[in-house]
Amino acid sequence: MRFRILHWHTHTSILLPSITLLGLLGILVASNYFFGAQHTTAPIESHKKILNMVKALSSQDHMHGTSTAPIQVFVYMDLECPYCAHFHTVGIPKLQQIYGDTIAFTYRHFPLKIHPTAYGDAEASECVALQTGEEGFWKFVDRMFAQNNGHGDISLTERNAIVKSLSIDMIKFSTCLSSHATSKRVLADLTNGAMIGINSTPTIVIRANGDSALVAGDLYDSVLMNIQTLERN
Repeated sequence: MRFRILHWHTHTSILLPSITLLGLLGILVASNYFFGAQHTTAPIESHKKILNMVKALSSQDHMHGTSTAPIQVFVYMDLECPYCAHFHTVGIPKLQQIYGDTIAFTYRHFPLKIHPTAYGDAEASECVALQTGEEGFWKFVDRMFAQNNGHGDISLTERNAIVKSLSIDMIKFSTCLSSHATSKRVLADLTNGAMIGINSTPTIVIRANGDSALVAGDLYDSVLMNIQTLERN
């Protein structure tokens, strides 16, 4: 397995939410791996096992593409990260244009501490998905990133306006959000990212041809280069 780590155009600092004891173990695992993570100085060899720690695809994942696509890309995102917004709206469509149905993108939650409402945004996206499925989830994500528009923070008023635009039952949505009904789902992604050693967004893990690569940052050219390298191996 060959592997390259690149960092640029990222937001850093993880957010671990205040939730019930249900998620305490996950929080402890996440914080333990996060605070011990060393990215830029660790030798490439030491990260081989880390890439294998990316959690397997499941029915709960949100994907553009299919699980059988030969190129699988896992993107760890924060809905208020401007670099995530750019990669989502520019980088991913360009890669889809090149690779068509041979590439698939899986969205993974990784809200950051520097965005105080980011964890709630992630929970909100899953509350939307409970009512509207994949179509509603992606519409919410698309509109959140469009609202982001390079400045990052999104107000609760702005977020609620996006939710309402999706013809959501707001009473059910509010109940879902206030009860943290989707927190376990978000925390699963967050914990997994922290275990891998992720501490910035977007972080992109690429799997192709039995090999893997990781790019930390809104680095379209580097993502493309790594895909091409993996395809040649």
